Amino acid sequence: MKNRKKITKTSEEIKVDLMDQLELLEMHCKTYDEGNEVVGKHIAVILRTLFHEGSGRSRSLLRLSGIRDISWLDSSHGLHIDNNISECSLLLMRITNGKGGEYRPKCLSDYNIDDYRYRLFPDWWSMPVILDDDKNIFTRSEIVAYVADTDGGAHVDVELDEEYKNLRRPNYLGWNYFQNGSSEPFSGKIELICMRQIAFEVLYTLRNKYKELFRK
Repeated sequence: MKNRKKITKTSEEIKVDLMDQLELLEMHCKTYDEGNEVVGKHIAVILRTLFHEGSGRSRSLLRLSGIRDISWLDSSHGLHIDNNISECSLLLMRITNGKGGEYRPKCLSDYNIDDYRYRLFPDWWSMPVILDDDKNIFTRSEIVAYVADTDGGAHVDVELDEEYKNLRRPNYLGWNYFQNGSSEPFSGKIELICMRQIAFEVLYTLRNKYKELFRK
């Protein structure tokens, strides 16, 4: 491809880019909330655009906007690393008569925002939010990268990291509920549920601190 002259964007143009991404993020979250779980893969792509730092001169959109390194809402309750149980601190479990049990993002269940705290970006982005039976852990940063880069967000890899591939299996956390005398697994894709909850944290934080970034 022919080399073409590049012109640096102005701060106002970057702000418009950020506003576009946040508008798209809200649209995808609305679609997810209407029952289209698979759109979580597109949510991952936007989260990657907002936060990911690449090699060389590549910078995240939030860093270019000068607001990445703030404190972000942390809806995680933290993990019990020493326990021999699997858990994901970004979701809740719900049982509904006639529908069974499902994992759900915390933001789609009853929650008290006052129970959450804020964390500075490095801690928030790299803190463990998933722990499995084999003591494997995943951070927000890792899950976003896996979904966006390898699992159909922006790219599909033929081979997946073994630990992440296991995370994708049905009822990865292994929790069951009892119904009519039998044990039934909870449903819901853990990695996509996490995308929705992280998006909630991001949108809540930015709406409270930078309302001017939202057109609606």
